[in-house]
This record gives sequence, structure tokens and C-alpha cells, in this order.
Amino acid sequence: VVALADARMEAALRRVSVERGHDPRGAALVAFGGAGGLHACALAAALGTPVVLSPRHAGVLSALGAMTGGSRRERSRTVLLDASHRERLEREWRRLETEVLAELARAPRRDALPRPVARALDRRRTAPRGALPPRARAPLRLRRARPRGRGGDARSPRLAPGRRPAAPAPAPPPDPAGRHDARAAPGTMVAHPRLGPRATSRRLRDARPGHRRRGRRHALDRPRLERPHAPDRHVGPEPEGTMTRLGRLDGVQLALYQALFASCAEEMGVTLMRTAHSPNIKERLDHSCALFDARGRLVAQAAHIPVHLGSMPRAVEAALALGPLAPGDVVLLNDPYAGGTHLPDLTLVSPVFLPGPRRRGRAVPDFIVASRAHHADIGGAAPGSMPLAREVYEEGLRLPPVFLARGGHVQRDVLALVLANVRTPDERRADLAAQLGAQATGERRLHDLARREAAGRGPGLARAAAALMDYAERRVRSALRGLPRGRYRFTDALDDDGLGLGPVPITVTLTLAGDRVRADFTGSAAQTPGPVNAVAAVTRAATYYAVRCVLGGDLPVNDGTFRPIAVVAPAGTVVNPRPPAAVAAGNVETSQRIVDVVLGAFARALPGRIPAASYGTMSNLLIGGTDPRTGQPFAYYETLGGGHGAGPGWDGERAMQAHMTNTRNTPVEALEHAYPLRVLATRIRRGSGGRGRWRGGEGIARVIALEAPARVTVISERRARGPYGLAGGGPGGRGVNLVRAPGPRGRVSRLPGKFQLDLAREAVITIASPGGGGFGRAQGARRVRPAPRGRRDAGAPGPARPRGARAG
Repeated sequence: VVALADARMEAALRRVSVERGHDPRGAALVAFGGAGGLHACALAAALGTPVVLSPRHAGVLSALGAMTGGSRRERSRTVLLDASHRERLEREWRRLETEVLAELARAPRRDALPRPVARALDRRRTAPRGALPPRARAPLRLRRARPRGRGGDARSPRLAPGRRPAAPAPAPPPDPAGRHDARAAPGTMVAHPRLGPRATSRRLRDARPGHRRRGRRHALDRPRLERPHAPDRHVGPEPEGTMTRLGRLDGVQLALYQALFASCAEEMGVTLMRTAHSPNIKERLDHSCALFDARGRLVAQAAHIPVHLGSMPRAVEAALALGPLAPGDVVLLNDPYAGGTHLPDLTLVSPVFLPGPRRRGRAVPDFIVASRAHHADIGGAAPGSMPLAREVYEEGLRLPPVFLARGGHVQRDVLALVLANVRTPDERRADLAAQLGAQATGERRLHDLARREAAGRGPGLARAAAALMDYAERRVRSALRGLPRGRYRFTDALDDDGLGLGPVPITVTLTLAGDRVRADFTGSAAQTPGPVNAVAAVTRAATYYAVRCVLGGDLPVNDGTFRPIAVVAPAGTVVNPRPPAAVAAGNVETSQRIVDVVLGAFARALPGRIPAASYGTMSNLLIGGTDPRTGQPFAYYETLGGGHGAGPGWDGERAMQAHMTNTRNTPVEALEHAYPLRVLATRIRRGSGGRGRWRGGEGIARVIALEAPARVTVISERRARGPYGLAGGGPGGRGVNLVRAPGPRGRVSRLPGKFQLDLAREAVITIASPGGGGFGRAQGARRVRPAPRGRRDAGAPGPARPRGARAG
């Protein structure tokens, strides 16, 4: 039991140290809680931490913190206004202030209330000049903090009325040799030279006269435990030239750099999410960010959308082919045949030049940062830019790599061209500004890392990036050697192409040859008239993702991860079409089926180890028209989760996104606020999971009523055949699409997986996603998981509810 607890605590400590870029070998481990001393030494040994600090009253530190900790109330509201609307901004601020003051007045200990603090988020601070939209949302965040302790903290300016801070007792001077000070009281915090030059580093010492320190011995009266034979380590920044002296990074250094690079991409994603305008990016998080080296090789990525991330290297290659990039340049593209996926996914690529010597001649960037976001509309024949088209020209504005910014200045002619071809120009302007802000964040974080580097120059980071790629390649090849050699073939199919052609088979032959794997899609259907064709970048992304899932573990994801994986996708097929084939659904639907066939082939190589198929469709719902509240066009886009496939020893998860999508659902409140739509229900589909010894997960049903006439497009799969089961398990339940005509007794029509209709106000749409496949033969009747109280099975649309009621 103790060993299990140690393992879990070690993982948590690594998350807050190594994964955030801090080396635990130069830190001190503090034990607190009644059992802190039981685990501290083992954890310190595992982390390489030389010192353990054990306070005398460790068992009551948590209680002390809960008693003296402050209280805080927060309120935020998002408003759409011009930057000059100061009066409305002040009104919103005063309203938030009144709400929080009233709440704090009802709370206990209301003797001292500090003044509120307001913060407005301004995109102009992170975006190049000229990128700010004329109308931007300014989230206001109001914070009120309680004074610490009953009378306030003596060291804090927030004190209760009539109280004065007590003068702090003078600290005894530290012993330069690091020995015990006979004048210091037990438990005094004194400096120690082993903790490096930082003045904030302190060690808790028991400094009683005559006390002799013994390493590793546990004692309640001796709070400091030290590894006496641990070599001295430098705690601060690495000395200059460290990276140049290291022929090969050790495991801790690799983990540190991996975490540092990934944190850059994660922070880019946070900036993009917080500053975006459209619910699709801000709420659903339909965006991805990544970091590349000067040659366009993937260095690190955030945990965002797999189909974006696996295909983004081709976009970076296309951007670099545009020509020399200078500081402040930003390349925009969405062309599926030039590194994109489908037209709504706009990609920004920009160079990062770090300080340091440059080669003569053409300047080469040290790194590349890229962001990709799904914009709710980019023009085309239908709102949402995913029509049932025959050619890519019908799907929207097609952008080869072009400069959106040069030298830090937005190219207004390029921006005007984009905005003139979309239905929601203000929203597109704001979301592009958010992406520009994310690019600036990535560049700033890389400069921070360069300053942290020993020499403060880019070449050290570049060598670390190359070492990470080689390390990832070694790890993947080692994992592949553990798989059985051979060739394994699997076929699955799309229901149809949306224009009457179907089914559309996809076949893969998987060859496992030692430390290499080859996925050959020869035998797949020819490219289709409808939009289910997946460009080669999408096919590669789906294959990489599936292989990565099978290998499992904590494998890093970068260019080295993909080197042992070869993908063969014959030109002119549904997995590698020739232009001008329509491709909007290939990114969202065909990518899911590619994952299913690759995992199906692995299931034949590794019987009993691969789970059954998940729901296998994003169930794309697009609604657009004119909002009667504003008179402006709107475009709503949503994907639905579903049931996951069951595996050996577990039931499938229900009502979750899987595989090539990693988005959230749009919250009901945000959806109804932004669009003339009313959500009648969001519920789990009871009984939709595949039967078996372990049952597949259950799907979702979402019911939406239109409050304005609109054009509705649905692109979904698994409506003709359910996701396959494995090892004798049954298939998952098929998805269902329903439309009810306006009126309480309107006719309910069951529609195919892909359709496009113009619907009247008060029409009701039900999208019910499939369940996951089951695993193993059922052994007698198994209890079905109960549904949440008050939920109904997906079928006919449920009764309407008044606006403002909560969705079921």
C-alpha cells in the first residue's frame, strides 16, 4: 500500500516539477501531514532530491492553512462592444461589483473588505498592429479577497481596522559555513549554501545547542533529513555552454525540455481560447497549437485535436516553401491540397528568431510556431462551409499560403479579401486576431526559454529539440519491436458519400517489420463525387494517431515519433484524392474510419488487446441563417461525442468525444446566447452500446429547436451499420437523424446520415450519435447501467421547454 501511494505521489510531483520545466534534483522536498514522513525519503530518492524538510508541526499544516487562508469571490461577464464604449464598461463593472459585495456581505468575517480589482482582456497587447477587430469582447474579472487570519496577516497590507502590524522579529544571521547556530531557536529558517545563490531558498533547521546532524535517521525532533553523500548540484540556471558540452542529454534533461517545449504550445492554446470570439473556438476548443524547428519538423504539440496536429507539419512545409520568412511575418493558409485539412481550418505559421549570431546571407528562423482553428464559416454554398459539394470550389474560400502579416503589420488587403467572402466577418476578424495573439505568445515563450538557456541563445534549444526527436524515434522503434511481425489486412466502409454513392470501402494492409510499421491503403475506394475524400495529410494524421494509441505509454510526440511509420495512400483514392475533389467531410468523417481500419488491423495482430470500434463519426451539425435579434447572419457548428468501444476488462465510456476529435460540447447557455436556437434536450442514448461481456459505451442525443428559418446541414456516419465489436462482442447501435416539422403535432421524419435542408422556424432537429462496439461474448444477462433520472431514450424529439429552463 505504501509503495502504491509512493508511486502515485511521485507522478504528481513530476507533474508539478519536470512537466513545468523545473529540475527536482536542485529542490528540497517538504513533508507535511501526519504521514508525510512515511513517504518523504522514498520520494526524494526517486526524484533525486537531496534534501527533505520535515517541519516540527507537519501534521497540522493543512489545518493551519485552512484556518488562516483567505476567501475570494470572482465574477466575470463577456460583453461585445467598441473600445470607446467606456460608459457601458463602467456599468458592467459596477453591476459585477454590486453582486460580489452582496455575496461577501452574507459571508462570515466581513470586518475588512479590500477594494475590488477589475481586469479587462485586450487583444491588442498580444496581436500585431492592425489585427484588433473593431468590435471585441472584453471579459471583466472581479476579485475580492478576504484578509488572511482573523485580524489579517501582519505581513499583508490587508488588515482589520484598528490593528497594526507587529514588527517582525529580526532573523539571526546565517552561518556562512552552513553549520548550526547556537543562538537560533528550534525551527528557525536559516540560509544554506547548498541551496544555491537565491535569497529565497531556505532550509528548516533544528538548531538546538549541542545537536549533531545524522544523515537519513528519522527523528521527530530533527526536521531536516539530508542525503549526506549526494553530490553538490548547481540549482540556478545552467552555466554557459552546458548544451554544447553535452554530447547526449540524459533522461531528466530530455523530460525537462519536452515539458518546456510542450508548455509553449499549451500556453498558445490558452491564449487562443481566452481571446477567441466564436463559441466553436472559445467554448468547444476546436483549435490546435504546435512548435516546429527551423526545418519544419514537429518539436512539441499541445494536447489538442489529433487530426489538426498530425497534419500540421505539411502546412508548415507549405508555408516555408512560400519564401524567406522575416521577423513579424505570419503566413495564412487553408488549402487542403497545400498542407490544410478542409477549408474551415485556418492555419497561421510564423517564424521565431532568437537572439544570437546569424549566418551570413539569408536569415533562417530558429523555430516555427503554428496554430490551427476551425472557423465556423469561410464562405461557400452553405453556412458552415461544409456543404454536400462535388468540388472544393463550392466549399468556401480556398487560400494557398499567403502573408497575413509582414514585419508585424497585418496585410489589410489580404484580411479584406478573407472577410469579404465569409458570412460572419466580425467573428472571423476577432478569431484571426486571437490566432495572431497565440502566435505572439508562442514567440514570447520561446524567447523566455532562450533566456533560461545556459548561453541565452537559440542553438542550445535547437540541439535539445533534435535530441528529443531522436529520443522519440528510439522509443517508438523499441516499442514496435515488441509487436508480432507479419501482414494484417482489415476493411471497413463509410455509409455513403452524401450524393448517393455507397458504401465506400477503406482497406489497409498493416506490415509489422521489427522496428518499422507500414500502412498501405491500396484497395480503398476511388475518390468519390461527394465530400468524404480525405487528403493525404489527414490520412497520415489518422494513421499516426492509431499507431500511437496501440504503442501506448508516455511516448513523446514529435517528428521522431513518425519516422518509423510509413503510409502508402494511392493517388486518386478516397484517402488521397486529386483536386478539385470535395474534401470537407474527409477531415471529420473519413479520418474516423481510417482510425477504425488501422485499429482493426492491429486487433488481428494483437488479438484480445485492442478495444472494439468507437462511435466512428463526429455527427457534424451546421445551422445558418439570419439572427432576428440582430439582423446579422449567423453560423453554428457542432460535433457530438458518442460511445467508446469496450475492451478486454472494461466497458466503453459513454457520451464522450473519441479519436480524431478532442473537443468539448457547446454549453447550452453559450449556444442559446450566441444563436437563435433553443436546446430542448441533451441526453444519453440508453441501450445504444454494443452487447458483449463488456458493453460498448452509449451515445448522445441532442435536440435543438430553430427560432429562425435556417439552412441545416448534417454530415454523419454509422447510420447504415454500427461500429464493429471484437472477440464476439456485438456492434454498437447506429446513429439516428430526425427532423420534426413546426407545430406541436408536426410530422417527424427520419433522414439519412448526410443531408441539407432549409427548415422553418420552430422546426426541431434531433441528432443521436452511435454507441460503441462490445467486446467478448456475453455470458448471461448483464445489468444495464442506469440512466440519469428524468432522461429519455433518443427517439422522437422531446417536449419543448421554455427559454431559460435547463436542458435535460
